[in-house]
Amino acid sequence: MSRADDIVRKVKALEIKVKSRVNNFMSGEYQSAVKGQGMTFSEFREYVPGDDVRSLAWKMYARTGRMHIKEYEEEREFPVFFLVDGSESMYYGYKDLSKIEVALEVLALIGFSAVKNNDLCGVGIYSKSLDKQVPFKKGMTHVRRLLSEIISHKAYSKEAALDVAIRSLLPTLKKRTHLIVLSDFQNVQKTNLVKALAQKNDVHMIHIKDSFEESLPQVGWMSWSNSFGKNESWANLKNPGLRRLLNIEILKNKEKKQDFLKSSGVRSMDLMTSDDIFKKMHQYYRGLRR
Repeated sequence: MSRADDIVRKVKALEIKVKSRVNNFMSGEYQSAVKGQGMTFSEFREYVPGDDVRSLAWKMYARTGRMHIKEYEEEREFPVFFLVDGSESMYYGYKDLSKIEVALEVLALIGFSAVKNNDLCGVGIYSKSLDKQVPFKKGMTHVRRLLSEIISHKAYSKEAALDVAIRSLLPTLKKRTHLIVLSDFQNVQKTNLVKALAQKNDVHMIHIKDSFEESLPQVGWMSWSNSFGKNESWANLKNPGLRRLLNIEILKNKEKKQDFLKSSGVRSMDLMTSDDIFKKMHQYYRGLRR
């Protein structure tokens, strides 16, 4: 099987996996939580007593000598953008799915829900920089392309420079966007650019975690690198003293990520590779309606 055929097969499998979930409940939760922001002009109509005088169309009155009201309607289309961490740590999974596979399922679930709502979708993949950006477009075929881009992406760096990616992305977002960051936030650095991004966009951080990052497994020798993704070495995880040191490293990294997410000032959720992804996303989007 060629690599292209393998990508098509994986995209089709994802589509089949999420299709019933989208039809059953996700589209309803999505439509309720992700609404078009702002109002667009619809039409003029003649003024009737009781109308809000702030909506009077004075230029129309100057032309016609008759009082008219400007009517508006809520924007129904709401662009959705997925900013996906494509660094090496995202391709790790100890027992369950890899973190990048979790990101793919989230994108498929929300992306195909967006299709049902006739919304635009786009994606960006970042590591040291914004490696790839696919512009907004509608339709099933486009969501399949977004999935294909992530599946075909090859990690080449341990770095995941979210600030650099946001700096490149900001000028391309022309209207308010439902923006979802999918990352394990390894080695993340505090940046004010997240707040800048959130000023005109509806930003959500989905923190994808593996069970190994919460507690060390009882195994023997395995490869290990520190919280900066450097100095890779082998460690015997059955050694009690070494386990204590490594657990301290895990705790420091965990606190650093929690501090970053809290300071970013945007909505966030934790998603384990062992979680029921559909259930967790349903709960999260239902919570956005409150």
